[in-house]
Parts: sequence; C-alpha cells; structure tokens
Amino acid sequence: MAKPNGSNIPQEELRWSLDAACREFGITSHTLHKRLVAVNERADLEDKCYSTEQIITAVFGSIQGERLREVREKADNLALKNASLRGELLDRMELAKALEPIFLAVRQIISASSLSKEMRDDLLNTIATFPLSVANVAVKQRKQLRAKDDDDGEEEADEAETEVEAEEVEYQV
Repeated sequence: MAKPNGSNIPQEELRWSLDAACREFGITSHTLHKRLVAVNERADLEDKCYSTEQIITAVFGSIQGERLREVREKADNLALKNASLRGELLDRMELAKALEPIFLAVRQIISASSLSKEMRDDLLNTIATFPLSVANVAVKQRKQLRAKDDDDGEEEADEAETEVEAEEVEYQV
C-alpha cells in the first residue's frame, strides 16, 4: 500500500477480512458475522473483504439506523394512540371482565337446558375457546403492524405469545 509522505494512512480504501476485523476490534468471528448479517452487509465478491464502514456499522451500529428506528417507533406509537382514540382498540382484560357475566349466564342456561350432555359439553367447550380466539386476533394484528419489518422467527414467537396470552385471559365458562 502506498502511503503519503510521513503518514501511516493508506491512500486506498482499507479492506477487512473477517479475521483481520475480529483481531482489530476484539470480537469473535461468529459475533461479527452475525452482526454483519443483521445490518445486511456482505463481503465484496472479488476480494471477499469488507469496507471499514461496513465493519464499523456492524460493530458499533449506525446513528442513521437508530434515528430511523426511533422515527418508526414514534410513528407506530402515534398510530396506536390514534386507533385508541377512534375506539378501534380494546383492552383484552377489560373485555374479559365485561363478557364474564354474559358467559356465566350462557353457561347456566346451557347447563340447565334439556340438551343432551354431549351437546351441552360441545357448546361449553366452544364458548371456552373465546380467550384463545381473542389472543389469536391480537397476534394477527401485531403481524399486520410488523409486516413492513418482517423478520424470520417472528411467527414462532407470536404463536408462543398466543398461548401465554390465552392463559392470561381466563374466563369462568
């Protein structure tokens, strides 16, 4: 590499192999590779190296990326507040409290009816699925909000959240 008079700064752009960047920045190759993938950075096809900017962004993050994330979060928050003000959002726990007396009354009517035991059990079991149905709607709404930032693995996390949320919203059915 040619250097200007008395300087240790190369005239050409620095290029980093994964190993060289790991040594220089004190990070494992697994961690650096994971961070490079997270910020969508790929090595040059010819020299299989990364630019200094790519390495710095992966190691330390990007202020523009953080500002963009902050702006998106503020926009999402404002959209949720507006939806709430328009009455488009319901608090699941409050909904459960409001519907519990109705479910109890329906349960008593079904239990006292002259329907066969099998028919009564089927109806009561159907009513008992309400908490899971509400949780599934919540997951679908979250997926719609995240559609623009779709990540792999989110679907599995949402399915797990559905089970937890269904347990949180229990009814005496």
